[in-house]
Amino acid sequence: MTFRPRIPTLLFAVLLAGAGVLTGCDQSGGTNGPMPTTYTAQLVALNNSGVSGQAAVTVEGNQFSVTVDAQGTEAQMVHAQHIHGFDSETSSCPTAAADTSGDGRISVGEGAPSYGGILVPLDGSLDEAEGLGDLDTFPTGNGSYSYDMSIMTGDLAVNGDRSFDDLRLANHAIVVHGRSVDGEYKATLPVACGTLSR
Repeated sequence: MTFRPRIPTLLFAVLLAGAGVLTGCDQSGGTNGPMPTTYTAQLVALNNSGVSGQAAVTVEGNQFSVTVDAQGTEAQMVHAQHIHGFDSETSSCPTAAADTSGDGRISVGEGAPSYGGILVPLDGSLDEAEGLGDLDTFPTGNGSYSYDMSIMTGDLAVNGDRSFDDLRLANHAIVVHGRSVDGEYKATLPVACGTLSR
């Protein structure tokens, strides 16, 4: 008969916990630090623009990151883009019924009842909401563009009296603007929209 020493249950638990610390894992089985939360949106064309794409917003600890990849954008033209939303309602992308003027286009004002006002300008800095973004710092389309920007959550500029903590990202939308109509470039005209979901 072989003798095997018994390890008390408490000692065994302490040894397992120590092993987790030594390997750099937390007790939830992941790596140290907060897990990122990502919200994505599929951008669909508005106003028969032909613009489509994908967008993602990632929050990891106190880091806020946004990527937008758009295709079908107008060449050599600046495309303003923003996170739009409401205080309590959920944003949606407007349908053709939003064209209340009957001119065949959904203006930024006609789209606002669906997606809400501008909350965050997705420009070249993310830290200045006054003026809703400097048009010169938004991406320039050349058939497509890729936008990738990060900022600390405490430095993120949110329009109005809101802060980052007031953003309900899963209920907001990303809207891309800018298209020529009858030879004139309309910088505010919505050309693509997508609602963020986790």
